[in-house]
Amino acid sequence: MTSPYLLASRMVDAVVSNSQFVLDQHTKLNYFPGTDSRRVIFNIADPSSVVPSPASSSDDLIFGFIGRLEAEKGIEVVLKAAEQLPAEGWQLKIAGKGLEDYVRGLKSRSKGNVEWLGFAKADEFYARIDVCLVSSVWPEPLPRTLIESINAGRATICSTAGGIPEIAGFSNMVGSYEPNDHKRLGELMLKAVNERPRWKIARPPQPGFAEKFSADSVTGQYLDVYLDNSRTNRR
Repeated sequence: MTSPYLLASRMVDAVVSNSQFVLDQHTKLNYFPGTDSRRVIFNIADPSSVVPSPASSSDDLIFGFIGRLEAEKGIEVVLKAAEQLPAEGWQLKIAGKGLEDYVRGLKSRSKGNVEWLGFAKADEFYARIDVCLVSSVWPEPLPRTLIESINAGRATICSTAGGIPEIAGFSNMVGSYEPNDHKRLGELMLKAVNERPRWKIARPPQPGFAEKFSADSVTGQYLDVYLDNSRTNRR
């Protein structure tokens, strides 16, 4: 069904992708065969509304999951991983909504350490947690949740699906695991629980992190691509 797109991609002068992962996937499928100009430019995802805040005051290590409550986002992987944790020393706060029957089934299998918040504002959510879990099993092109979490100064434990590792590299405290590997996620969560002082520290993002996703930065990079290729075509 998409074969016309593949053929039409031969006529493209420049390619811009929001992650290296997405660009590589298209290249592997022989899209844009005659295109030398290839750039990765992140989407506009200004995280400035989520500002760094102090670590939670709880003695427990507080994990957090925020997003749509569906299998593709890895919520089932998170709950299976939590089953490996001890009875004390941690909490898990889950923010987001999903299909009513599906969420009811998830809640019936969760431990007492798990709190279901429903819809939550991002800034309030990150202020209540220590470690953000980004557990997608489908290949996210560009994970906005991870961008917000890093800007909030939170440690992260992430799957390696899609473009997630490209953003996780900006985190000052991060653990990673293969998608769907709930055992490895459980091991990382347990390690964090046992090393609570290290994982509870609120760490400000690297200088210039938020700027990478600002409207001015992104539009400026697109203009550079247009100008560079217009000069090339005039030659």
